[in-house]
Amino acid sequence: RLTDRKMDFDEIPPLRLKGYAEPVAVARPRGRRDVKVAVASETIGRQAEIALLARRLDEIKRGTGGVLILSAEAGMGKTTLVQRFFDLARDRSVHVLSGHADAVESRTPYYTVREVLQGLLGLHSGMTAVDARQLVLQRVAADCPELASHAPLLNAVLPLDLPETPEVRQILLEVRAERLGDLVVALLQAHCQRGPCAVVVEDLHWADPASWSLLRRIADSASLLLLGTCRPIVTPPPEFA
Repeated sequence: RLTDRKMDFDEIPPLRLKGYAEPVAVARPRGRRDVKVAVASETIGRQAEIALLARRLDEIKRGTGGVLILSAEAGMGKTTLVQRFFDLARDRSVHVLSGHADAVESRTPYYTVREVLQGLLGLHSGMTAVDARQLVLQRVAADCPELASHAPLLNAVLPLDLPETPEVRQILLEVRAERLGDLVVALLQAHCQRGPCAVVVEDLHWADPASWSLLRRIADSASLLLLGTCRPIVTPPPEFA
């Protein structure tokens, strides 16, 4: 019930379990829900925030990127404003890449940006591993050919299992995160050249440190709008301060 607004589920036949007299209802998670719900009644009193979102979207259409953070306690309407942002972006033909952090995955490196990269590279859950690897290599070669040999660095974010190239093997462990950031920023900049783009990341208060660092690189270098939501954070992570 707690995840129903963010996940789609398939119902499967009930299971008979030891210790239970009746069959137990079971559901299998299918993936993150693309929520597009009519929420006009919930945005009363948020006209200033909605106007700001619209203004920032107009600015990125003119080539001005930046960062916008929606910070509020749980239940204050952050998700509602994000859904309004998706509507405003669609009306302006701004492509939105989205991701989210998760409390359970707060120690998993790059988990927060995993969905963003999947959307950027055109990956989806129905693809085979072979097709996913082939698509990623093609996209990297087409969008940033000078970094094509660095494509295996994406293994740190996505379960691609790309074989390491000689160039990647020579990259020292302590600078791999920086080289990964170079590659992601280059891919995003190529994406922005095809049309205005925004990145939305929800629940940043649960983001892992590696994702914070990569988001900082994206915010500093890519010509897009980065919109994040979070509960109030007294001290920003050092990676994003």
